[in-house]
Amino acid sequence: MPAGRTSACLALLLLGSACAGTPEPVVGTPSGSAAVSSGVGGTTSLRTAGAQLTVALRLQPGRPGLALLAATNSGHASVILPAWPRLSFATTTGAVAEVVVQQMPLPQAPRPVELPPGQTAYAGVRLLLDDRERIVAIRSVDVRFGDDLAVPATIVATTGEPLADTSRLKTREARIGTLQRTERGVFAGL
Repeated sequence: MPAGRTSACLALLLLGSACAGTPEPVVGTPSGSAAVSSGVGGTTSLRTAGAQLTVALRLQPGRPGLALLAATNSGHASVILPAWPRLSFATTTGAVAEVVVQQMPLPQAPRPVELPPGQTAYAGVRLLLDDRERIVAIRSVDVRFGDDLAVPATIVATTGEPLADTSRLKTREARIGTLQRTERGVFAGL
């Protein structure tokens, strides 16, 4: 991995709803799964297969509250990821932050994403910052790609380096779009 580029090793993205209807708020860690192609007509869990994802949450320059979630398959097998990663937040004291995360069927309807080795999938994230009385300072963000494993995402500042003071990252609600194979349009409608 190149110097200055940090990302957390992750092995699963949790399954979002397959319907493109009204998005529902999600709190906590709902169920779901991701899989790796076994090459013999089946799939196994990412943990069992030893697949690895590296995940970064990149804050966007000049766009307060917007972040690009980038999940890269750093393993040796293709992975099939569900439509939505699940986000969970921790406060600066390490307690679970009760951040409501709304899954948005944007920029397109949710569908699983096959991710070959070395490829990256993207999702837009909006941290809602407008309710000053209810926001909490965030220390970390975990990303789940299923029930098997959750790993901290590296929060990357607008400078391209890891965010040194994550307590400046504050939110109470968030929106996440569907995973896409391209960065294009991931922030549309968020």
